[in-house]
Amino acid sequence: EVSGQIYLIQGAALLRIESDGTATSLGTVPGDPGATISGNNGKVTVVSGGKYYVIDGEAHNEITGGACADLGHVGFFNQFTILTEENGRRVQWSDPADPKTLNGLNFASAESDDDDIIRGMAVGGEYWIFKQRSIERWGASSTGGIAPFPGATRQIGLKSKKLATQIPDGAFFIGSDNVTYLAAGGQMQPISSAWVNDAVSNSTPIRTIYFEDEGQKFCAIVFSGR
Repeated sequence: EVSGQIYLIQGAALLRIESDGTATSLGTVPGDPGATISGNNGKVTVVSGGKYYVIDGEAHNEITGGACADLGHVGFFNQFTILTEENGRRVQWSDPADPKTLNGLNFASAESDDDDIIRGMAVGGEYWIFKQRSIERWGASSTGGIAPFPGATRQIGLKSKKLATQIPDGAFFIGSDNVTYLAAGGQMQPISSAWVNDAVSNSTPIRTIYFEDEGQKFCAIVFSGR
């Protein structure tokens, strides 16, 4: 959801869902089950198949010229569009409130540990870089863009790209240790029982989700078929 509208990718079709439920085609992007969609001041940002697109009005355009040739994830933090490198360690950010402009010098490397980035996510007032075996906490830099907090690295990674979900003021995710966590206020705590850990370890979780129903708030893990 971006600015009250739902956007999705179905196969290679980039679609906007209108208020009456009909779908409007906005063009095509490379089909990618790991595609991500975000927003920045009314513009819609998309990473799919390693490429970056911005939807402004009815048109979508591929944006190039940044530091990373192959992109894995797009998000929003502190007026910047944040892009992570697929199978790499670099984090690229746009100009403030301008997702169409990528300066090739606006990047930094997430290299506190010797592992690659899986995805990024705004967690409260921080931006967390989820990697294969570690998590780095980043924040606004005094020189512009974002930078890691010194020493703020946890030795637990993210199990896979779709197993992290934003919740109000935090995140819900499955760690590389097959344990489920809630993250908020710069901290993370395990919340899963032994049987949930066993299900995650012995089955294949597809994604995590967050939803609200009748005033109750739920985090859930989706497996194939259940």
